[in-house]
Amino acid sequence: MDTWQNNSRTTSRHFNDRSVEYAGSAVHASGEALRLLPSLMRQLGISGGELRICDVGCGPGHTALALAARTHILVGVDPAPAMLATSGAAAQRLGVKWEGVEACAESIPLPDNSFDLTVTRLAAHHFIDIERSVAEMARITKSGGFMVVIDLEEDEDPECAALNHYLECLHDPTHVRSYSLNRWRALIEYTGFKTRFAAGKLNEFSSGLSIDAWCDIARTGVDAKVKILDELHRASDAMLAKLHVIKAYETYAVQVRVAMIITQNI
Repeated sequence: MDTWQNNSRTTSRHFNDRSVEYAGSAVHASGEALRLLPSLMRQLGISGGELRICDVGCGPGHTALALAARTHILVGVDPAPAMLATSGAAAQRLGVKWEGVEACAESIPLPDNSFDLTVTRLAAHHFIDIERSVAEMARITKSGGFMVVIDLEEDEDPECAALNHYLECLHDPTHVRSYSLNRWRALIEYTGFKTRFAAGKLNEFSSGLSIDAWCDIARTGVDAKVKILDELHRASDAMLAKLHVIKAYETYAVQVRVAMIITQNI
């Protein structure tokens, strides 16, 4: 059995117990990159009410359901059954045609060339095998279709990247890795897709999410939260700015730095 298969079971159990927290997360429900996405889709001609959209690592369905007005059918892929149940219930309340698929990004049991738009948001940093996951998302996207990735962004500065990785792993032990915008571009363009839009250093929560609220989403333990605060206390103002962390007196707020890339299967 591949390493990603073993690790995906751990990730599935982890998120299966946290569907309520993620369903209520302000960052996941209404981030700024998510608000930007519909206008970018219009500019790129990704429009109409008959689109087939797949949300990979859909969680409670925030991203897919934000695009519901543009779709004929939404398919959510997630390894956690409770997340799929939550997203399915939300879709039913909105009267949206929804199909949930219990699977991880590395092995999506859906046909080739199935979707006009394949999207993943705030999930890819949990993917065990990123190359395999990107290849799967590319495989299920139609010729002429689009792939959208919005995810936590790694800084090009190795010191900042290392500290950010440590903090993210303390925050949530299922964190695998964040990637820089340039790395995302290379990963996706390797599959033959052409970049149509790319932006880094975006904030999903510009006003800042308190450390307590940020940790509550992932149920970060007390010891891990103390270590996070210790690291932030020691960080310079310049480092905090690179991390997109706001200092307010003796506490901090996380802006959730993301990269966003839209590519097309040409």
